[in-house]
Amino acid sequence: MLDLSNFLSPKQLLAMKQEVVEETLAMAYPIVAIEYDNGIMMFAENPSTSLQKTSELYDRIAFAGTGVFNDYERLRKAGVQLADVKGFQYSRADVKARSIASEYSTVLGDIFVRQHVPMEVEILVAEIGEIPEDNRMYFIPFS
Repeated sequence: MLDLSNFLSPKQLLAMKQEVVEETLAMAYPIVAIEYDNGIMMFAENPSTSLQKTSELYDRIAFAGTGVFNDYERLRKAGVQLADVKGFQYSRADVKARSIASEYSTVLGDIFVRQHVPMEVEILVAEIGEIPEDNRMYFIPFS
């Protein structure tokens, strides 16, 4: 006879993962982005002098991450590589924050659903446009 007492449904497993990630992010130092007349300013509380929570991904495109440093640092590096390859294959003008944010969203969603341990991060990608109306910010949650 099959014992189902130790069985977790996929729904229960996803709920448990979400709870773990939310607990980690509740303890993480926040990131803040503010749009103003001349651009976008990103702030991050960071007690470490060696870890970077904000950085440039590409021309006029910035990245900020909170949560587990190793996770968002891997995502930052992947974003830099994605932007570099796209800029090399096509044109520097073809590299947009929207496509990078979309790729991050896909990766984080896939990892959350398919891996045993999800990435415990939330990230922000911002792009300064040619005119202020073209500025864009994309918040990418962990799932």
